[in-house]
Amino acid sequence: MLYGGAEATLLVTQADSARSVAAVYTVSLLATVPLLIVGIAAFFLRRASAEARSLIWRSAVVALLMVFIGRQLPLHWIAWAVPSALAAPLVVLG
Repeated sequence: MLYGGAEATLLVTQADSARSVAAVYTVSLLATVPLLIVGIAAFFLRRASAEARSLIWRSAVVALLMVFIGRQLPLHWIAWAVPSALAAPLVVLG
């Protein structure tokens, strides 16, 4: 940042912040789906053995790790992961 009456320079542009918002939105959508599925499965298996419930939640952790690893892959490899209806807000953000 410059001082002495000169115009201050921004470290983050609007395009950078829009990309950050889009990344957070996409990751939250991709992480919500496995957690919802596991939450529903855990609800229905609440009277099952502890081993079965533990397996359900461990599978959620594996699914979230797969989401994280999938985000590191090139975009054309994971373009199928987000349905077009959910991707519409990302298109609006640019």
